[in-house]
Amino acid sequence: MKKGQLTTRIARKLSERYSSRPLDVLYSHGERGTDPEEQLGLIVCWFGSKDTRDSHLAFPDIAVVSQGSSRVLVLIEIEESSAPPKKLMADALTTLIGDHITFQGRRELKVGPWTRLVVLTKANKVAMGILRLHLLQERLNEIRGQLRSGNASVQQVVIGTFKDQSDLETKLFREIEKALVSIM
Repeated sequence: MKKGQLTTRIARKLSERYSSRPLDVLYSHGERGTDPEEQLGLIVCWFGSKDTRDSHLAFPDIAVVSQGSSRVLVLIEIEESSAPPKKLMADALTTLIGDHITFQGRRELKVGPWTRLVVLTKANKVAMGILRLHLLQERLNEIRGQLRSGNASVQQVVIGTFKDQSDLETKLFREIEKALVSIM
């Protein structure tokens, strides 16, 4: 499978599922001419006062945003193949230490106590272990609480695995629903 294909399929499914709700599903993997231009583009976490190549820290795959407010409800990073704990930590930390998030280099996205940062990796044949993932998630949330960067204001960091596309969809739908409930 070509890099990003699963993430693209998932983003399209999320977009389809939430099309009747006041949400924008923005994503970085896709196909120009096939995917809507207003939904496709780089999502960039960066630090400092100016968005330059040198200030870029992370490139999340998907952002589920409340329409009209630019409030990110769920920020998603999907590792399509099995990733070691240090990669999952890096995905989360590089996002958390940033001050800003933009989409397509123009649209500022806001994170805060209404935002869930979700990092999911493909489960490998030798299970990474629920306790290990729980420990990573717990430690990342402790670290998040100590950071003073803008992106550290997220409500929660969620780390996990998925078996296949169906499992990934189920987990992401659940996280989005939790975010929607928490803002009501």
